[in-house]
Amino acid sequence: MQKLSAWLTILCVSVIFVSCQQEQVPVGEGPEVETDPQYYIDQAESAIAEAENEILHHPNYTDEKAAVSLPAGSVDGLQAAIAQAGPWGKVVVQSGMHYESGTVTVTHPVRIIGKKGAVIQTTTVLPSDPQSILSGIPFVADPAIFVKDANFVQVRNLDFVPDPTTGQGSTGILAVNSNHVYIRGNSFSSYLNAVIIHESDFATIIKNEAEGLYSEGFTGYGSYGFTVATGRNARVFDNYAEDYQGNFFVSDERGIYLKNTSEGGEVGFIYCTYSANLVLQPDGTPVGASIPAKNWLGVRNTANNHVIGHLVIDGSNNCTLVSNAASNCLLYEVEFVGATTRLDPLVPVAPVTFDNLFIAGSEPNIQVKDCGVGNTIIGGNQVDLNVDPCF
Repeated sequence: MQKLSAWLTILCVSVIFVSCQQEQVPVGEGPEVETDPQYYIDQAESAIAEAENEILHHPNYTDEKAAVSLPAGSVDGLQAAIAQAGPWGKVVVQSGMHYESGTVTVTHPVRIIGKKGAVIQTTTVLPSDPQSILSGIPFVADPAIFVKDANFVQVRNLDFVPDPTTGQGSTGILAVNSNHVYIRGNSFSSYLNAVIIHESDFATIIKNEAEGLYSEGFTGYGSYGFTVATGRNARVFDNYAEDYQGNFFVSDERGIYLKNTSEGGEVGFIYCTYSANLVLQPDGTPVGASIPAKNWLGVRNTANNHVIGHLVIDGSNNCTLVSNAASNCLLYEVEFVGATTRLDPLVPVAPVTFDNLFIAGSEPNIQVKDCGVGNTIIGGNQVDLNVDPCF
């Protein structure tokens, strides 16, 4: 009941029930849709393999150029190593602790690759009151690594930890106007945000782990694990996130969620519109989306121990959710939200979600609440809206 109360407090000052239009489209009626889950699994796996191949085999990245080695115990050394490596170079971060007193900014394509046990300890600044629902926002992201105006940057196999004097970090990696950024095999411990992608197309986020601060009271808006705020064709595959207000958050178009795992915190997977009132770039420019999640494909993602497992809200549309799993969710395992005031004051009235496709697939007993318009729901156990109205 404590988590349920926290969820309702975050979403609305008072829960207002509103009528929701609902249209269930049986198989065989309306527009023809592909109903075979394997079709979508193959589509997602193929797209991710193609994205990785394009990045890892880029012709400008060769081993002919000597790598710059960053030795263990380095202090504010990563920025100089990146500059020394130059465009299309490589920095090898050696096993051991590396201390950074502030943001490392990457402005040209480079591979930053950690050896096993390479740890980046950063001093970053949290919001003035991050445990408040609203008073801490908008806050400056203050990333450990800021990828800015640089395509094909790779950040791989690094463990990011905050300064032990605070025990809490702001943002792990922020990428802005940087297409084809590749973030793989990293871990983020006790950061308010692990990764934020903004105005960057074809981001690939694979096999990372992130642990947030939700259970420590950081329950306000803006505390998300892996976020695609704006950027088309993102690929988010086989990541693990736990203990955020939202462990995975996406808006913008044509992205793919595949085989990610979410554990604890308020919401597992959020399809929404990233508000410009949440996070600022280091120069004070807002991070914000102009469109909600649209044409996203979410396949075989697992959400455990949340208030809501998979949440489609704020006008998100034409998304396809297939064979996703959820367990031990206090409200709903999957929810498609209608027009709602639940996001007030960030969004006084969030628009209805519409024209999404849900296929239970390998999870025939998953619970679904649909308050959207024109959504196609195939399988699952649907919530009776007469008993549990939309809000």
